[in-house]
Amino acid sequence: MTESTPKKPRLLLIEDSPDTRQIYKDVFEREGFQVLLAEDGQKGLSYAQATLPDVILLDLMLPKLNGFDLLTCLRVQEETRRIPVAIFSALADSADRKKAADLGVTEYAEKALNSQIGRASCR
Repeated sequence: MTESTPKKPRLLLIEDSPDTRQIYKDVFEREGFQVLLAEDGQKGLSYAQATLPDVILLDLMLPKLNGFDLLTCLRVQEETRRIPVAIFSALADSADRKKAADLGVTEYAEKALNSQIGRASCR
């Protein structure tokens, strides 16, 4: 009898920044996920519908279809409405968080803004 290899959970990462996509792909693959990538909201929605991933990591500010609209589409379709979605976005005000919560987001994490990186003074 052969021992079967456990199935890797599938994570769909929807992020428009190539650098951020690669960093998170590497991190989640090391954690044992099979990582699927989409660089815009339309592709992300298509991949979610076609692959039914175990979890989605979603940026909100995306080209072609923003994260909120993508979430709305996922939640109205029977096949995708129960997929856990975690938001990772630079949008962090309470209205954005409430809108995401109303759409059934599992987690909401704030990205560090690029403008804040490297602000230390060398005086």
